[in-house]
Amino acid sequence: MTKRNRVSRVAIVAFLAGWPLLSHAAKYGDQLNPTGDPIGGGPGYRDVKSERSANFVVSKRAELINAIRKAQPSAVIYIRDDAVIDMTGADDQTIPGGVTLTSGRGRGASQGALVYSNSLTDEFDWIPLFKTGGKGVRITGLRLRGAFAEIGDHFYEQIKIANGIRADHEDLEVDNCELWAWNKWAVDLAVAGGAHVHHNYIHHTRRWGYGYGVWVRGGGKALIEANLFNACRHHIGSGSQADSSYEARYNICLDQDVQPSFDRHGNATKAGAATLIHHNEFRNPDEPAILLRGNPLEEARFHNNWFFHPGPESALSIRSTKNTEVYDNHYGPVPATWHPTAKGTATPATGKAPLTVSFDASESKDNEGGRIVRYRWNFADSPDAIGPEAFDKTATYTFRQPGRYNVALTVSNERGIPSSTLIPVLVNPQAGGCVLSAWVKDSYYGPLKGYVRAQVLLDSQVIWEDDVEGDEGGWQHLVLDLGRWVEDKKSAELVFRLRADKAVTEPGAEFCECYYYVDDVHLFGGSVAVGDFESDGGWTYHEQSWPWSYRKGRWSGESRSGKYGCVIGFGYNRTVKAGGYCEIKQTVSFDERHP
Repeated sequence: MTKRNRVSRVAIVAFLAGWPLLSHAAKYGDQLNPTGDPIGGGPGYRDVKSERSANFVVSKRAELINAIRKAQPSAVIYIRDDAVIDMTGADDQTIPGGVTLTSGRGRGASQGALVYSNSLTDEFDWIPLFKTGGKGVRITGLRLRGAFAEIGDHFYEQIKIANGIRADHEDLEVDNCELWAWNKWAVDLAVAGGAHVHHNYIHHTRRWGYGYGVWVRGGGKALIEANLFNACRHHIGSGSQADSSYEARYNICLDQDVQPSFDRHGNATKAGAATLIHHNEFRNPDEPAILLRGNPLEEARFHNNWFFHPGPESALSIRSTKNTEVYDNHYGPVPATWHPTAKGTATPATGKAPLTVSFDASESKDNEGGRIVRYRWNFADSPDAIGPEAFDKTATYTFRQPGRYNVALTVSNERGIPSSTLIPVLVNPQAGGCVLSAWVKDSYYGPLKGYVRAQVLLDSQVIWEDDVEGDEGGWQHLVLDLGRWVEDKKSAELVFRLRADKAVTEPGAEFCECYYYVDDVHLFGGSVAVGDFESDGGWTYHEQSWPWSYRKGRWSGESRSGKYGCVIGFGYNRTVKAGGYCEIKQTVSFDERHP
């Protein structure tokens, strides 16, 4: 190991310390997760409550509300594993101090009860689904789903805000839960003292400008450990408050980051009290893993982390000049043998729509001698940001529409270390011919019409378009018969374009930004290069009379399937000229046998 080094904003590039080789007795899983419970919770988690231990057993909304009101300190409220409770309009439930709210996630095949809310409230109301009414509240073994899993835009008056859990008192414990679609804060530690957020799966909390898996305000130090994070804007974030501290350890951050994984706000005067980040794995080298925006009052220490980034200059964005140490980190992907191997088959892997496919993950294995205990299939076949899922070693799914689907299989070993793979399934059109399949969506949810259009063009002819006004419900699956457009053609230019028909001159009142997302493009009766955007190449970006965009092209912050999709558009608070556009394009070829 290398000697500790004091860092400055300029000197950060000097820290190239690697992780030492692990002995047979000190396996990677032992180093990354010594907690005894799986990262992300679920199968193998030891402290799962039972109905027999509960003072209240509930399965309906009225029963849950009544139990919360009656519960005394040390009481246990158990929500039956098969319960699905809609709390829309009944948010802001206060759990009394010392009370445990629980279900059975991880016991056998149980995913735990699902409690959800479709409520969206004003930005500064800060209304959560659950909040603490005293010290020592525990929320465990549950699935908690919010109202908005998309990235959206910065116009908070249009989409509004959803928050999951808020700690107004010390010693909140949130463990063995799955939390997603809370577009501002999944867990808001308004009082961070003694908070322990651990062994959860927190994902799809990614609203532009907000989107925090765990937000640490003030009032003491929080411990955040052994969580599995994915698709958040910031998985962990914290303000600059002088009494705000957090320690993050043994967490895994997966492939999709909207912006840096762990964030500490601040300035030259202060950036919180202490920020301690160690023994975490950061798998997405496309975004900085750690962002420190100022000088900590006490200390910031970043050590013994596994960064998939090539070096510290891409792994860390540090704006401090004092009280900061970086040491003993590993840069570059860990060896494949340190992770499990996800392997799945699809039978049949191709056929005409509708196509029923059987999937099998039996050949998946753990490379450190353990067992595979957790399976997750995602079929990428829905407008929803996440899509249909299954959780057994084998699964069956019917694809109704033609397209090329990258079905994601994620497996985890006993320590909760996951690996994923994509299994392609090709669903052909019933009638054959030349058909374009593509998934698209936009980021705008407001009411203004006539400003911006999303389009698909073939040799400069518009073959599909949609005003971005309103809520289309997430991803749209376009299945377009190209027969009349491609007759007698051997090739054509395929374009996905975002066009401004009317100038945006007041971003705060009109469009504060607008993005156009594209993924999983496939051409039946022809060929398109890199339609899944999982590798570089294939597409060319072009803009005309267009403002500089924060994002353009292949991006790991949003996809319909796999790690990457494509994003184009105009960024935050930018004006746009009428007639301006941006686009991605490529020349596609057609089979000789197309009509």
